[in-house]
Amino acid sequence: MTRNPPAPAIKELIGPYENWVHGEVGKQFALHDFDGEGDAALSAMGELARGHALLKSCQAVKIGRELTAITPTLWEDVYAGEADSFFAPFMLTTLTKFLSGDDPLRRMTAALGSFAATGVARVKKGQKTARGVFGYRINAPFPVESIDKAFLQEGREPEFGEIPAYIRREKRMSIVAVIDDGFAFAHANLRDRNGSTRVECCWLQSGSIAPRKQERTVLFGRELTRVAIDRLASEYSCDEDELYRVVGGAKAKYGGAASRFGAHGSHVLDIAAGYRHEQSVNGPASRKDEAGDDLDLVRIIAVQLPAPITAETTGFGKDAALLSAFHYIFDRADRIAKQYGIENPPLAINFSYGYTGGPHNGSEPLERAIKQLIDMRSKRAVTSLVMPSGNNFQSSLYGEITSQNLRNNRFTIPWRIPPNDRTSNYLEIWLPEGAGKKPERPRIIGPTGPFVLAEQIMGSARQGLPLQIWDILSDDVAIGQLSVDEYRPGLWRMLVIAAPTEVVAVGVPAAPCGLWRIEVEPNGALSRGKRISCRIQRDADPLGYARGARQSYFDDPSDRPFDGAGAPSDEDAPGAFVRRFGSINGIATHECVITVGGYSRATQLPAPYSSSGAVDGEDESRPSVSYSAPSSDSTALPGISAAGTRSGSRLRLVGTSAAAPQFTRALAIAALSPAREEGGRSRPHHAKSLVERLPHLRPVVADPASPHNGQEFARRRARLGAAMLVDDDR
Repeated sequence: MTRNPPAPAIKELIGPYENWVHGEVGKQFALHDFDGEGDAALSAMGELARGHALLKSCQAVKIGRELTAITPTLWEDVYAGEADSFFAPFMLTTLTKFLSGDDPLRRMTAALGSFAATGVARVKKGQKTARGVFGYRINAPFPVESIDKAFLQEGREPEFGEIPAYIRREKRMSIVAVIDDGFAFAHANLRDRNGSTRVECCWLQSGSIAPRKQERTVLFGRELTRVAIDRLASEYSCDEDELYRVVGGAKAKYGGAASRFGAHGSHVLDIAAGYRHEQSVNGPASRKDEAGDDLDLVRIIAVQLPAPITAETTGFGKDAALLSAFHYIFDRADRIAKQYGIENPPLAINFSYGYTGGPHNGSEPLERAIKQLIDMRSKRAVTSLVMPSGNNFQSSLYGEITSQNLRNNRFTIPWRIPPNDRTSNYLEIWLPEGAGKKPERPRIIGPTGPFVLAEQIMGSARQGLPLQIWDILSDDVAIGQLSVDEYRPGLWRMLVIAAPTEVVAVGVPAAPCGLWRIEVEPNGALSRGKRISCRIQRDADPLGYARGARQSYFDDPSDRPFDGAGAPSDEDAPGAFVRRFGSINGIATHECVITVGGYSRATQLPAPYSSSGAVDGEDESRPSVSYSAPSSDSTALPGISAAGTRSGSRLRLVGTSAAAPQFTRALAIAALSPAREEGGRSRPHHAKSLVERLPHLRPVVADPASPHNGQEFARRRARLGAAMLVDDDR
């Protein structure tokens, strides 16, 4: 696992992504299909000094005369830590007047930047207060009709209902939390032996506000506790379609979520915590897990992300929604524990999500925010976070520039952008740590010749770290954006953004499809064996969505996509720019995450798509795959079978998103058994101690029949991790 380098506070408000998505050029592409009605709020995440006014759950804070910031449910325990700064999600409202003037981004920079330094509340005498300037990262817009402003004044508590008798009797419980999209929270697989749901609470972040006042327990969207789910399941027992429509769980502009036969979230949730009815001899009344542990004791928390957030696959705009989900899970886990009278129950969080971009060193702000939460709860209870390694091993989305493939101190990145793509494309170029001075601006050549670059004036005036932004012009019309910024001290990033190659709005320009060539001059940045990492953001429609996204890729003539037998190659060609190893999930690179790869049950070999860490011996500081679990039964039977969105339905999901929840499930079951005694003292219940207790974890070993034993073993470890979960106890 990577060692996280020290990271400074967020100092940018308008970075290159924000400038594109909310700026005059990019917003016509990035937000053209936002489904808000009328006025909209703007989600944001802040890194704030101790005692800041926004580090408090469910508050409304005025920012100057025009803006109001409101905070959702926060797990305030984390703010009792010793850190100098803390993270918090919030919503900016009353934006209509604010954004109606000239240059709204510049005005918002000034307003929020000032509040970052002045919003620190008075603290008790002698309490440590952080000094320095902290800041914000603005995210995606959010429909105001999903915000319950009255909740700020009334602050209602969730009602979970009567404690099941078997938990009261056994006095043990494990909590599984899943963050995803499209939950079938009323599915029969999630019910206990008495027919009652095991879902303690489900937060639909963009769901309709609850019609019953007593059920309005969250700032935005809708929360359904066990009492409400059981009531709805009874009322709509013969029509699950109507149930999900009524609560807003099937709301999705692109035709996804729970409105379809299958959904990513329903499948993942079933693997992580659901029953398998066919394994029960005597029916639902006596359902037992194969390991002998009663899954009724595994209680469930679910957070369904807004559909537009899920549909946008680059990672931009998600920080506030995702961090809100983690805060909600930690808060509700404490409330459930208190109600059940079980002190510090173990919590396993499954987050089957991934980015392909990012610095890949644990310094991404959202990663740091999540790590801060997990570190704090882990001091008193076992807290595990499980994420997939990614599905981009064969996608040609990662490339490395080294001194060996330079020509005249220059390298040309071959970026193939497909036709009929209705979403923007993003290419990140990361210089090595400590590269020194600001890099030279790359030259961008389109399919028909060089593009003209026009510098944006506002880019040079950004608060905080250095940033320059240029519009990419084709026939004097902006069809993209180039930026050079210091992501944090000593770490430079260049970002090339291309507009969609197919647009539906009249008068909106499209970027040319074909081969884009990005000429980079490292100027000494590659000394001492260092590398420039090039990463294309994922741009493919998730399960159940149809935005018209098409994936761009590196078109490297030196790469060998197939081996001698015609199968997809699992090696990196010597001297090639495209790299398979190092393609790991960009938001699973901090120390508190268990990263799970996928393999085929039939062959025990890594799945062709399962993303990888670096090969052992290359660089131990780079992120790696922790463990692996089945993600396919065989080549002829790809994917893992689990629940669809309706009770009794099933589908197969292909990808490491199906491997991660199997590991989550195994951890939750292991946590139900008491810790072993050593020298009269109980072993600590942390994630590593739970992994050691998994009964079906087999170490990854070399193939003795392989003529290249050492190389083959290094590649297997990079993709499968230290061990494989050979029986997922479903």
